[in-house]
Amino acid sequence: MVSMPHYEPYLLVMSGTSQNAPFLASWKDLKDHVRTIIKNPGWTGVHDVSDSDRSQGWCNIRREDQAKAAYGMCTIAHASYGP
Repeated sequence: MVSMPHYEPYLLVMSGTSQNAPFLASWKDLKDHVRTIIKNPGWTGVHDVSDSDRSQGWCNIRREDQAKAAYGMCTIAHASYGP
């Protein structure tokens, strides 16, 4: 069953290769990654960028404090995974 997107006030957007950002392999991987910081992230999606080895992902977030925490998690992940 496919659910309809539910949009929240904040949107976390990420881009990278699966080598540098393995959590962008699928929407489930991204949602699980965001769940390490936020208990219930909103609608999450990932798609491959055409003519590239990059993926883009996004996750809707309800509260500002959660959005800031998720953004902080992603900037730390970026430093951990490499450029």
